[in-house]
Amino acid sequence: MSEIFRAEHPRPRSYSGDTKPCQSLVQAGQGATLLIHEATLADDTPESLALLEAERRRARANGSKRPPQKSCFELARDKGHSTFSQAVNVGRRCVCLLASICGKLLT
Repeated sequence: MSEIFRAEHPRPRSYSGDTKPCQSLVQAGQGATLLIHEATLADDTPESLALLEAERRRARANGSKRPPQKSCFELARDKGHSTFSQAVNVGRRCVCLLASICGKLLT
């Protein structure tokens, strides 16, 4: 479930918890001095994507019935979360200071 809050006093700031990038978050962050945006998953690297694709090819070649492992981007998309770079992009669109929190580090 996504949560987006905006506090106006004394300085405007916005907070997002467990949400994918969305226009309502950008709107809440417009004019804020600080955006706190939870980013649950790291970004995929070229190396991790290459390993994942090799694993998927092996599974197909072996006739595996198990669903393939997902990339961080796919997991974030499917679960309605943000990756680190998606949080940064929202912060850039809001034109404010961004503080990103990784939920996995807090549990």
